[in-house]
This record gives sequence, structure tokens and C-alpha cells, in this order.
Amino acid sequence: MLQERQDFKFFLELFHHIVPHVDLLYAELQEKNINSSKILSIPLVSKAVTLCQQRRRVLNSEYHQGVAEEACNTILVHTWERFSFTDHLVCATVLQGDRFEKHHRSFPEDALQNTLKAYPMVNGSKLKTDLGLIYSKDEFRACCGAVDLFQLFMR
Repeated sequence: MLQERQDFKFFLELFHHIVPHVDLLYAELQEKNINSSKILSIPLVSKAVTLCQQRRRVLNSEYHQGVAEEACNTILVHTWERFSFTDHLVCATVLQGDRFEKHHRSFPEDALQNTLKAYPMVNGSKLKTDLGLIYSKDEFRACCGAVDLFQLFMR
């Protein structure tokens, strides 16, 4: 019974330290202006590594140390796996209607390069020309999303 209490207390404290960092990651990923380099630089990884190192010093049993390391490593591995390919997220920003006016003043070269990296079969110069045309027209700027833009193309 005493061991179960110690285990419960250990897990409660471990996740008390981990969950705030997961919450920060979630909040960062909900931002509309996110880009792939920002996703990869979110401090969850460094925080989790630091947490594991701190836990290693204060844990009194090898079992708890192993569990803490495994929990941190699992979170890290899943985070890297999920967000190692994010260029398609940045690609979506080239067709967000609320950004067309800004893109017309300053063409989003970085987003275009990420698009071409994610979709190498796309003709880059043609896409840039087409996007430049879309950005310059007021009728396209009135689009509120992908469906509006698609419907405008269909007309």
C-alpha cells in the first residue's frame, strides 16, 4: 500500500511538470501564423530534457527514474514524429484570403519555397505568377476561406 502511494505521488508530480509544457505546445500550434521553423523551435523538447535530468537527480528508485525517462522520451518521439513534416501547413498560408493584400505588397517567398519543397511536382514559376495574380485582384481578397476561393474559381 505504501509503495502504491509513493508511485501515485511520483506520477502526479511527474505529470504536474510535463503537462504545462504540453499545454504550451498545444497553444503554439493553434496560432494562425505558425510556420514550420516555429514548430520545430517550440521549447517543449528542451524543457522535457531538462525535466528528465532534474527528475534523475531527485528520484530515489531506479524504477521511477526509468519511468520518468520513458515518459519524457515517448513525448519527445511523438512530438518529433508528428511535426517533422510541417511544410504542408505553411503551404496553406499562400491561399488564406485575409493575407492576400499583405502578400500583394510583399510576396511570401518563404511560403512559396516551402510549398515547392513539400510538392516538388508543382511548377514554381507558374505558381508564383498565378499567386501574384490572385493577390492583386480585389475579388479574391474577399474570399474567407478555401471554399470561397474554390467557388470563385468555379465561376
